[in-house]
Amino acid sequence: MEIRALWKKYTSREMLWRLEWMAAAILVMGVSVGLFFVADMGTDPLSTLSRGLSMVLPVSYGNCQLGINILLILLMVAFQRDLIGPGTVVNMVLVGYIAEFTESRLRFLPAVGQSPGMGVRAAALAVGLLLFVMTAAVYMTAELGTAPYDALPILLAKKLPIPFRWVRMGVDAGTVCIGWLCGNTPGIMTLLVVLTLGPVISWFGKHAAVRLFKKETSFV
Repeated sequence: MEIRALWKKYTSREMLWRLEWMAAAILVMGVSVGLFFVADMGTDPLSTLSRGLSMVLPVSYGNCQLGINILLILLMVAFQRDLIGPGTVVNMVLVGYIAEFTESRLRFLPAVGQSPGMGVRAAALAVGLLLFVMTAAVYMTAELGTAPYDALPILLAKKLPIPFRWVRMGVDAGTVCIGWLCGNTPGIMTLLVVLTLGPVISWFGKHAAVRLFKKETSFV
C-alpha cells in the first residue's frame, strides 16, 4: 500500500515537473563547481571544506564530500526526516563527482589547460557563480529532499530566532574557516557565494518558487 502511495505521489504531473527541475539543477550545480575549480579563485563553502580535508587526508575531493554528506544526513535522520527525499540522495552522491569530471574534461580544452589565463578564469568565475546560486535556489525550493549540507542551516533556523539568510551565511562562513584551517585557501568566489547564496535562496523561495512550482516554500 505504501509503495502504491509513493508511486502515485512521484508520478503525478506536478511531482514529475519538480523532479525534472531538481535533477537538472543538481546536474548543473556539479558543473558550476567544476567551473569554480577551473577559475581557481575559491569555491563554495562545502567544496572548500572537502578540498581542505582532501589535502590532509589520503582521500579524493569527491569521496571527502560524500563522507561529509553521510555524516550530515545522520543529523537529518535524527532531527528532521521530512527533509530527506530524492534530491537528498542525488545531491549528496553526484555533485562532487560531477564537479571532478567537469574539471578534468575542461582541462583538456586548449583554451583552458592546466594554467588558464585570467580571462578564462574570470569567465569561469562569473558563469560558475551565476549557475551555482540559481541551481541551489531551484533544487532547494523544489523541496524534494534537501542536500545534507543545506539542511544544516534549515535545522538551525527553526531553532534560532534568526532569519534563514543570516543563519545560512553563518554556516557557510564557519565551513569555510574549517576548510581554510585544513590548508585550502578561500578566494573571491568563496566570499561571493557566502554573501549571495542565502539571500538568493530566500528571494527565490518567496517569489519565483510560487510561479515555477505552484507552491510556497516552507522554510523561508
